[in-house]
Formats: sequence, C-alpha cells, structure tokens
Amino acid sequence: MMNYFFDNQLDFWYLLGALLLIMEMLMGGTIIMFFAGIAAFSVAFVIRFDVVTLNSIISQVGMFCAFLCFWSISLWKPARYIVNLNKPAKDYNNFEGSVAVVYSDELDNKKVGEIKWSGAVCKAKLTAVNGVAPVRKGDNVKIISVENNVFLVENV
Repeated sequence: MMNYFFDNQLDFWYLLGALLLIMEMLMGGTIIMFFAGIAAFSVAFVIRFDVVTLNSIISQVGMFCAFLCFWSISLWKPARYIVNLNKPAKDYNNFEGSVAVVYSDELDNKKVGEIKWSGAVCKAKLTAVNGVAPVRKGDNVKIISVENNVFLVENV
C-alpha cells in the first residue's frame, strides 16, 4: 500500500478526496468530510500543477491540514446555510397554553401589565374575552398568544 502511495501520490489524493465526499453524502450533514474531501482535491491540484513542491508524506499531510483549515474557515457559514436550507424555522410557541402568575398590581385589557412565566417577568395584556374585570397580583392566567412582544392572557 505504501509503495502505491509513493508511486502514485496524485491518484491517492484524488481517491481520498472522492472517498471523503462519498462518505459525506452517505453520512449526511457532517460537513467536515466535505471540507476534508475538498482539501484532498486541493492537495492533488497542488501536486498536479507543481504549485509547491511536495515530495514527502509529511509535507503533503501538512498541506492537507492547511487546506482543511482554510476550507473549513472560509466555507463554514455558507455550508451550514445550505445544510439548514430545507429545515423549517423554529416557532417559539412553547408558552402558549401554559400558566403564568400576574406580577404587576393589576392586569386588564386597557393597559399592559406584567406576568411571571418560567421565572421571567414579561409584558402582558388581558384579552377582551374576560370583559372588564381586572386580574389581581398573584392570580393565575393562561397565555393565549404573543403579539408585538406582549403576551395575551386570559383568566384561569
């Protein structure tokens, strides 16, 4: 195996690049194999066109690591964007339907007050369904939705 590597260094780097890219396609979403495959093809390019003299294994592996770092740094954000392209955006609606405690002195549908939900104090407004009866401090309310960073709540 080592004799083949010494005799056909260019073929080895092409083969390694192809294998790494195929592994990336089969494993999916790891990205590092993609960068390593491009780095292997880059080393093959350098050897093929004698850009830099790479006669020893150490210099070729060093150039491979340098290309791996270069491609990883320069293509990280575009690659992550492409990988996450088809994933739906996260909706942060885990608060809807949960119970919070009124934190301000009084909460009604005319002005914005405060509630305490999951340890955080948030702005809130009582929905019109409850009529005009305000909710007092310490009472439980149910979170219905959020509009413009203000929780809409109803009395429990």
